[in-house]
Amino acid sequence: MWINETHLFERILCATSLPGGDPDDEALGLRLLGEILARQQSIQAEQYFQESLALLEKLGERFEVTWILRSFANLLCDRGEFERAITLHQQAVSIFEEIGAERECQITQEKLQKLHT
Repeated sequence: MWINETHLFERILCATSLPGGDPDDEALGLRLLGEILARQQSIQAEQYFQESLALLEKLGERFEVTWILRSFANLLCDRGEFERAITLHQQAVSIFEEIGAERECQITQEKLQKLHT
């Protein structure tokens, strides 16, 4: 039986979000599901990115938060929502600067420059 990637990750997400489960695993599952749905141009992608972002912020996983922000911003660019994408990239740059992730900060700043041109 063939299972598409969305269905597979929905099942993984259910398994990782069981009571007593690891919140980091749940956040990762949400992020991966958002990434898959974004590639499929699904409206649901934004929901999973937002849920993962909220959970990671609550857990204090700042570096992971920046990955979500960038992935979410890329989705918004694909939809033509450039102002929202710029805001998310700017948030990611701020966090990268605060945590000293110079390379990732530079990559994100380059994406911002492209959006401003």
